[in-house]
Amino acid sequence: MSSLKVLVIDRNEDFYSLCSDILASETTINVYYSSELTALETLCSIPTDVVVMGQGVNQDHKLYLLQLINLRWTTCKVLMVVDNQSETEALSHLEASAVGFLHRKDTEQFLTKALIKINEGEAWVPRKMVPSLVERFKIVAA
Repeated sequence: MSSLKVLVIDRNEDFYSLCSDILASETTINVYYSSELTALETLCSIPTDVVVMGQGVNQDHKLYLLQLINLRWTTCKVLMVVDNQSETEALSHLEASAVGFLHRKDTEQFLTKALIKINEGEAWVPRKMVPSLVERFKIVAA
């Protein structure tokens, strides 16, 4: 397996440190950090497989970054790490191209698995969101 390049975007380097510590034993995962202000520059210089967007990123910047990543780096996938996010916000991020959500409290337990699954082409969403997603698809399909 080739190495997985993960870019952690957050205002706070402590979140990067947490992710880096969690992924330290994974020799096939390389973790990089960028603030939300330098994220686009970093994406241009580091071919990234998965972006982990932390909760410290400004809400308006999240949507902007998601849209740009979707347009410019079409093979790059985005995992949102959230704390207390409404389902409406989560659905809007999925519509803007995020492919996964991980609650901050579950980061230690599921970050590695979520990154691997997302890189393999799967989505990562909390089970309690699935009914809302199905309803949203029904509305879109109608």
